[in-house]
Amino acid sequence: MKQPDAPRCEAKSKRSGERCKAYAVRGTDPARCRHHAGKRLSLIRTEVAVRQDAAAILRREGSQPVDDPLSVLASLAGDALAWRDACSALVDRLDVVRYQGAGGEQLRAEVALLERATDRAVRIVESMARLGIDERLARIRGLQAERVVRALDVTLSSLDVTDDVRDLARQRLVRELAR
Repeated sequence: MKQPDAPRCEAKSKRSGERCKAYAVRGTDPARCRHHAGKRLSLIRTEVAVRQDAAAILRREGSQPVDDPLSVLASLAGDALAWRDACSALVDRLDVVRYQGAGGEQLRAEVALLERATDRAVRIVESMARLGIDERLARIRGLQAERVVRALDVTLSSLDVTDDVRDLARQRLVRELAR
């Protein structure tokens, strides 16, 4: 049973000019009932099913909120460049870049895929450069390293370790963190 406040069809009758009173099918924009959605209804149902499938996949995979967007963007840039390299390898193996099709000369799909992959990689890398991602990540890592060194100092002080041993431990820790 539909809720009384559920969206209604926004189509109007050609004869009376009054608005249709039927309930709208979920996912229609503008809101349309089964009758007024017509042939688009199967496309709308397919689109809704795809969205629901995608949501189910995300739930099943356990999607998590992004805690570190800078690292995620850097990872995406790496993925985009790897995908671009894979597409480039496909294009390198082609004998011809264009072929004769029904509508005349056509570009191979592999070439179009390489162009898209390149554009996407460029956009991500440009975003990283514009946002200063490298500098931000370096600053964050530096702050994290300082905290670790401070924690080591506090720990060694509480253990009554000599100053020489504390300095040596700090130097080795800094060297390891730099790696």
